[in-house]
Amino acid sequence: MSRPLRPSKISVIFGNGTLLDQINKGEFEIVQERIRFLTQCFAQVHIISQTPIDPSKIIDLSKRGKILVHSPEKNLQRIGNTLFLLYASIKIINLFKENVNLMRAYGLPASLPAVLVKRIIPRMRLVMSYHYEWSTQRFQHNPLLFTVAQLLESTVFKAADLIIVLDRRLERCVTARGIDQSKVKVIPNWVDTSRFNPREDGSTVREAYSLKKIVLLYVGRLHPIKNLEIAVEAVSKLVEVNPNLSFLIVGEGPQKQKLQELALELKISEHVVFAGTIAHQELPRFYAAANIFLIPSIEEGQPKAVLEALASGKPVVATSVPGLKELIIDGENGILIPPNDSDALVDAVKAILSSPTLSERLSENAREYALNHFSREAILVEEAQLYDDLEAER
Repeated sequence: MSRPLRPSKISVIFGNGTLLDQINKGEFEIVQERIRFLTQCFAQVHIISQTPIDPSKIIDLSKRGKILVHSPEKNLQRIGNTLFLLYASIKIINLFKENVNLMRAYGLPASLPAVLVKRIIPRMRLVMSYHYEWSTQRFQHNPLLFTVAQLLESTVFKAADLIIVLDRRLERCVTARGIDQSKVKVIPNWVDTSRFNPREDGSTVREAYSLKKIVLLYVGRLHPIKNLEIAVEAVSKLVEVNPNLSFLIVGEGPQKQKLQELALELKISEHVVFAGTIAHQELPRFYAAANIFLIPSIEEGQPKAVLEALASGKPVVATSVPGLKELIIDGENGILIPPNDSDALVDAVKAILSSPTLSERLSENAREYALNHFSREAILVEEAQLYDDLEAER
C-alpha cells in the first residue's frame, strides 16, 4: 500500500476507555498498528479519543504531521459520555471544514457522535466496527436499557455507510435489523504472524511457573461465558492418567476465585496455574510454552487468542459454538467438542497427546490456516480496499 487512498483525510473515533484500556494493559502495539495502517491509507489521520492521551506513547515520531490527536484536557470518561458526544461532534464538524469527510468509529458508543454529525452534514461518510452484540452483552439483564440499546444500535446501523463485522454471525445480527447486506462487510480479526509463530521459545515461561511436561493453555477473560469450569474438571480427569500435566490460565475476571476454589476442591491446585494479566507483547512466549490451547466457551465472537494460538502452531480444542466453529476445522487445525462436555474435552486432549502424527498435522495446519486467512497484511489490505471502494461510490 504505497499510495494514499481517497479521501485524503480521516477522523478516527475511540470511545469510552478503548484507547486507555489498551495503553494501561501495555498493548501499545495494537493501537499503533491500527493507526499506522490508516497512515498508509490516508494523507492525514485525526484521532479523537474520550480519554486524554500522550501522542508520544502511541505514535511513532516519524508519523508526526500525518497524525493529529484530539483529546480533552479533562477525562471526559469520568464526567460522562454525553459530554464526549458533544466534544467529538464539534471536533468532527470543525475537521469537515478542513476537508476531513470520512469518519472511522471503533465500536458502537464511538459511533454516536459520528451519527450526530451525519445528521448535520449528510456528506460525511461513516465506517464503523461492530465486533460484538453490544446491546445483548451489556444490557441483556435490564429490559429497559436493553430496549434503548437496541434502538441506538438500529439508529447507528442505518446511519453508517459501511459496517465492518468479524464474522457471518454478526453479519446476520446486523442484517436482521433490516440493514442491506451490501452495507455489511465481514473482515475478521488479524494476528501478527511474525510475532506469534512456532519458532518462539517458551522455556522461560515453563521455568518461571514451574510447569510440568504437558501444558494446556487458556488465554482470555475469566468470565462465566468462557465456561472454564469444564476445562478444570477435564484437567482433574487427565491428571489421573498423566500427572505430569499443567493447565496454565492467562487472564483475569470475575470467575477467578471460583476456578481457584474448584481446583482446590478437586485437589489439582498444583496442576492449575493462574498467571494473571500478561502484557500482550509477552504472550508469544506463553503460547510457545503450551502443547494444546483450550477454549470451552458456551458463546464466542471471534477470539483473538484463538488466532494467536493458530499462528503459534498450537492445536486448538474448542467447543462447537458460533464464532469458534468458523475458525476451527475439526480434525484439521484443531478438534471441536460439544459445549459443557468435560469428557469430550478429555478425549480430545488424549487423542492429540497420544498421537504425534495427529499433533504434528494439527500444528502445521493451524499455522498455515492463520497465514492464509488471518495474517495482518491480508486483512489490512482488504480493509484498505473497502475505503477505496467507498470513496469511488461518491
